[in-house]
Amino acid sequence: MSDTLQAAADELCNKHGLTGVGVAVARGDASPECAVAGVRRKGADDAIEVDDFWHLGSIGKSFTAVLTARLFQTDFPKLDATLPQVLPGVPMHEGWQSCTLHHLMTSSSGLAANFPLSILREREKDPEMLIELRRKFITAALVKAPKSPPGSKFRYSNLGYTLLGHIAETHTGVPYQQLLETEVLKPLGLEYGFSAPKGADQPWGHRVIFGFKKAVDPDNGVADNPAIIAPAGWLNMNLASMLKYGQAHLAGARGEHDLLDADTWRLLHTPFLDDYACGWVRAKHNGKGFEGEVYWHDGSNTLWYAMLILVPELNTVLALVTNHGAHRKAGQLFTLAAENLVEI
Repeated sequence: MSDTLQAAADELCNKHGLTGVGVAVARGDASPECAVAGVRRKGADDAIEVDDFWHLGSIGKSFTAVLTARLFQTDFPKLDATLPQVLPGVPMHEGWQSCTLHHLMTSSSGLAANFPLSILREREKDPEMLIELRRKFITAALVKAPKSPPGSKFRYSNLGYTLLGHIAETHTGVPYQQLLETEVLKPLGLEYGFSAPKGADQPWGHRVIFGFKKAVDPDNGVADNPAIIAPAGWLNMNLASMLKYGQAHLAGARGEHDLLDADTWRLLHTPFLDDYACGWVRAKHNGKGFEGEVYWHDGSNTLWYAMLILVPELNTVLALVTNHGAHRKAGQLFTLAAENLVEI
């Protein structure tokens, strides 16, 4: 398997031109396997290493869903608490009265996909100040009517997941990033960071425009989305931790991981509309060696691209990452590579 993984990583870089790549698989009780290829930044000889960190983009949404479930699974069974219950005192249009935590987690709330572009100017990083900023932008969204009645239509929403993070802050009085660390990341034993990986010994993301790519220094440039939308995807992680996180989901759904009860783990994987669950997409794999359901999510901040895949029937997790910003191209290549790896 190690040779197959390495061949896949090499092909993604050498044949298809991705800057740096990581490919990893965890199968059942076998030791996880990882392979890397390429360089940390264009024009340098600094090779990718297996323990490097990668921006996860919107894969981070499932982490926010786990956090929400962990905070609310006891107080509000099946996460059916409504916005007026969890955001007391926040002015909102009457159309939001029936919107639940579960609607937010499944992108069926009726919220817009994104905040207004003006949010890109917000570069505040202080955790306490971010609570106030989120409240400001979220209130501006909630005083308007939903774009569709809650629970009636799927609309992928960064705004909705940011709202989930703010609800967690409101419920506990603790900033989102600190909550995520204490309630999810540290209990799962993950190695992680926030925003783009930093340091000369880590990969840099690359902006790709009309085929030209440029490395973006995370210390001297805009290398990520603003911290205000961190609950929608602001994590970085190494391949081993990505696999460990995926394995926790598989174990939890079997009743073998106590971060959440088994019913709640399974709820996180259960699609509501358009095959979208709580930070996971359900799909069907129809290969020669295996036919069955897979659960996946990808993410990109336009400078990085990552994909995480769960195959419950095979007790398998796949992770694929790149610091190449052409996310559509990377997504197509990763999908093909993953389909082949599931078969092995």
